[in-house]
Amino acid sequence: MLPVRSRCHGPGGSASAVRSAQRKPASAASADCVAKKDVKAVDWAPDPVRVIARCSHIAGGTEARGFLDMLGCCDKETSWFTTKNKDYYSDYATGSFERVGINLRDI
Repeated sequence: MLPVRSRCHGPGGSASAVRSAQRKPASAASADCVAKKDVKAVDWAPDPVRVIARCSHIAGGTEARGFLDMLGCCDKETSWFTTKNKDYYSDYATGSFERVGINLRDI
């Protein structure tokens, strides 16, 4: 699967890689980030998956976090980060994979 690349904007933005649990006022949070699925090949099914997140730009006052969205349960996330050009990893999850992406928030 190709990585999700998006110039992300905070919860009020329109980029598909950003998700928000609730409607919030417009935010200044913005970043240029990539989230990709990493699969750990094992001899049994299903293979564990995790998200790897990296941002080449994070606006001041913004934090980013990668997420792995699993169907039903067991979603995984990286820690919130502000460091650019560094990979951040979630824990592995097994089950039905749906998507990966980036969350942003104002700090």
